Amino acid sequence: MIQPVLRIHIGFHKTGTSSTQIALAEQAEAGLLPVLYPLAGRLENWAYAHHQLVEDLRHGNRDSLDAIVVEHRSQPDLPILLSSEDFSMVEAGFTLAQVRQAFPDHRLEIIAVVRNHVDWLRSYYMERVKRNSTQLSPMQFVREHLHTRRFSPALHLARALGGELQLFNYDALTLPAGLFPSLAGVEMQVDAHTRWNRSLTPQATFALLHAYRAGVASQVPVNRVIHNAFKLDQQVRQMAAAVDIFTPAEIAEIHASFADDRAEVNALAGHNVLPDDIPVPKGPHMPEDPSAEAVYLRAFLGNQP
Repeated sequence: MIQPVLRIHIGFHKTGTSSTQIALAEQAEAGLLPVLYPLAGRLENWAYAHHQLVEDLRHGNRDSLDAIVVEHRSQPDLPILLSSEDFSMVEAGFTLAQVRQAFPDHRLEIIAVVRNHVDWLRSYYMERVKRNSTQLSPMQFVREHLHTRRFSPALHLARALGGELQLFNYDALTLPAGLFPSLAGVEMQVDAHTRWNRSLTPQATFALLHAYRAGVASQVPVNRVIHNAFKLDQQVRQMAAAVDIFTPAEIAEIHASFADDRAEVNALAGHNVLPDDIPVPKGPHMPEDPSAEAVYLRAFLGNQP
């Protein structure tokens, strides 16, 4: 008898999770996946991933997990596929164990995508700025997260559950299609809709940072500010020069600071999934300069739809 499979995609954040989850949900809805991608455990306002499952379990609520168990009973021969980058949060690590306990007879497979720490922190910082979750400068943000933005703690927790751990390098994948064979056991059949989180350019990110520092969020709702930022950024993106929020020296410092995490990830993977080469800057360094983004700052105050 073939052992059933429980496959959990744990992220990480800013590694193409949104695009992957949208593609999985759309392919599942179209009946193109040979796995069960449960409807239970998804948020109402982001019905592509199983964030509600993690949130419920973090608060001692098993409703979503119980609903997934019931959903699986209707298709018991299909592998179960769950996806939420919230599983990778160390403080939520116990939720993985609870899901594992709900399917004790299944073979466990944990799948995660990692990326070099410089690119990861750059992307994470720009996302936090976009949502007004930080007003720190880039290196202030990095130094504040030196001990929290690491891959290995969550991966060790996943490995401790006794399942198979598969790690992929973000830069080596064409997402979401490149991850599909491992997640769903098939090639992606149709293109996913482009509704996932897109990063702003560094120019727009810094302008948005200065706007938030100046109190724009007290005048215009953050969602409206983000909408205006995206709209304006699309207009000037083609004219924006390729720049980097980090200097070459800062890139080298970040890379060195995470050498231990990189080594642990590679040991867990059994190969160098994260290369030791120092990443190349995206372009010349762009310092914070509020005056250089005056056009952005004015536009963020706009209230046009």
